[in-house]
Amino acid sequence: MTVAIQAAGSRFDATLKPAWDLIDIHKRLSVLPGRRESELSLNRGVIVFAVAAWQTYVEQLTLAMLAASAPPAGDPTSRVYGMLKANVERQVKRLNVPDTAKTLDLWRWVAFDPTPAWGFSYTWEKQRSLAHGGRIIGRATLTHPQAQNELDTWIQIRHKIAHGDAIPPEPRYVAFATGCRTGVRRLRRVDADRCLNFVQKLVGVTSAAAERDFP
Repeated sequence: MTVAIQAAGSRFDATLKPAWDLIDIHKRLSVLPGRRESELSLNRGVIVFAVAAWQTYVEQLTLAMLAASAPPAGDPTSRVYGMLKANVERQVKRLNVPDTAKTLDLWRWVAFDPTPAWGFSYTWEKQRSLAHGGRIIGRATLTHPQAQNELDTWIQIRHKIAHGDAIPPEPRYVAFATGCRTGVRRLRRVDADRCLNFVQKLVGVTSAAAERDFP
């Protein structure tokens, strides 16, 4: 079943690629002089793609673990499993906000809890600088509750982007939308880069946990 779990990771990588492309475009544009308001749209697009990739991953991983739980043909528990399978597949189709609570609730149906693995460190590019080997790197070390909070915050930011709402100057958003103009929080390229690297790391540790639980 490791193959199916790896396939979920590959699907995530493919879904995330447009977001990395937007980051690359932004970096190439950033060498040009002047203020470019339109680049803010690239940053917002990155967040939307990142959350969409996470949702796709959650759905695909759930189905892979569900298949791994299937009893052998003729097993007396097959009927119960069939009911479980129908229920989980229905919930996967209904998943539209892949936040921590909904994701973990879904995974409980397949007896999967990755949260012990959700304490991790990750890095992202804060700034390009010739004085620092070409890049200044941001670093974060998270406990699993902090990782859950960061995931939920990115999902809330994506929700506000999708609905055209401003990102409020509340403490939970300030660390992730570090730009500010006329009192309105803005997503900078560094924020988009952080989001991508966070989600990618989260998927990596989750897949490793799934491969241990569903060999």
